Amino acid sequence: MSDLKQSTTKAILWSALDKAGQQGLQLVVGIVTMRLLAPEQFGMIAPLTLFVAIANILSEGGLSVALIRKTDASERDYNTVFWFNFGLGAIFYLVLFALSPWIAWYKESAELTAIARVEFLSVVFSSLGLIQSTLLIKQSNFRHLARANVLSVFISGVAVVVLALLGYGVWALVAQILIQSVSKTLILWMLSAWRPRLIFSWASAREMLGFSSKLIAGSLANTVSANFYTTALGRYVSQAQLGAYDRANKIKETATGFLSHTFGNAIVVMLAQLQDQPERFREAFRKSQRSISFLLFPALVGLIVVAQPMVEVVLTAKWLPSVPYIRLLCLSGMVATLNNMHGRALKVKGRSDITLALDITDALLLIAFLYATIRYGLQVAILSDVAAKILVFISYGTVSSRILGYRWVDQLRDVLPYTALAVGMGAAIWPLGLVITSPLYLLISQLAAGIALYLALTRLFGMKEWADIRQIFRKL
Repeated sequence: MSDLKQSTTKAILWSALDKAGQQGLQLVVGIVTMRLLAPEQFGMIAPLTLFVAIANILSEGGLSVALIRKTDASERDYNTVFWFNFGLGAIFYLVLFALSPWIAWYKESAELTAIARVEFLSVVFSSLGLIQSTLLIKQSNFRHLARANVLSVFISGVAVVVLALLGYGVWALVAQILIQSVSKTLILWMLSAWRPRLIFSWASAREMLGFSSKLIAGSLANTVSANFYTTALGRYVSQAQLGAYDRANKIKETATGFLSHTFGNAIVVMLAQLQDQPERFREAFRKSQRSISFLLFPALVGLIVVAQPMVEVVLTAKWLPSVPYIRLLCLSGMVATLNNMHGRALKVKGRSDITLALDITDALLLIAFLYATIRYGLQVAILSDVAAKILVFISYGTVSSRILGYRWVDQLRDVLPYTALAVGMGAAIWPLGLVITSPLYLLISQLAAGIALYLALTRLFGMKEWADIRQIFRKL
């Protein structure tokens, strides 16, 4: 048992370092490239993200998860999955190659055909490293996996900055995506001794595909929810608007990604140990909801307040049109993170069917609301996404009340106090913008005042979440 706890703790630690390293490097590279390039250059490649993400999910087919789950996986299984992934990756590249002119027509950009055909090559290269990545996970060798992820981000980051400085514009961004895919696969091959052989079994493929079908459907729903907006908007807004929205979404993901990823993994491990103890499971999940709200809500409310001086100081004035998008996306991020936590708890309880249904519901609502509201402007469309997330939150809350015994009154008690504290903190520091005219001094003042005030309020009201957060990780 102690060995299991130790390996689990190491896995979460390296997972956290991996995520922190990637996001830290991506943040630095993103800031530099946004200062060097124009919003419309980011807007040109933004619609391609959905196609690449869907192709990667379909080419992987969920088989990596099936291999991880299969305790007696044979060499035949590994080779079957390798050739299956590579074959599907190549097929989807050819499909996307043929679709590239249609994508360019949809976006009304002739140059996009060539850009898409080069960027879509990343699908093929990614498929070549999936088995090596899977083996490292099965061996709990998250250190090597973190090396591959962080090094590939670093190499591609250096490349995009150099190419941007040399004046390659949008092609620097295309090169970043392709180089990251190629370098990660090469590093994985260097870190793993496994090499493919000419072995393939349809029986093995069918066995693992049977397990993976729901995973594929859920991943597709999540991918559509996360990337559909950017692709669909390409038809309705200018490239500059699309670039501003796409980068605003990346800023929001940076604010929420590390916390939800690392904290979510810790919660899954803890809840998995309590799944046969309903009362302790429920109380642990309540504690996780309070802790994530305690950390995330003030961060996102603070970002809403400091968005304008932050953009002006860090990214320069050409990115100021992204400020209202950042603010609205932060609202969406609050609700989406709570939905994600409910989904993790239900999966631990073995109810992935419910999470799949709600993921699909979220995607369908997002699509319907977008097409119903985009005529009124991009900000109204983003607000409709917030409304969709709230409807899914209500659904998750109802399901959790019935299956987990997590009553609505308890859910509101666990979330509303931190919402009120975060909003109060934001309201208190917002007026500083009326008296401080320098964007730099305003940013520093609002950040310092916001952190100090929030910590003071939590102490004043006797909130013990720091102790709960430490306890969550200590229990591992």
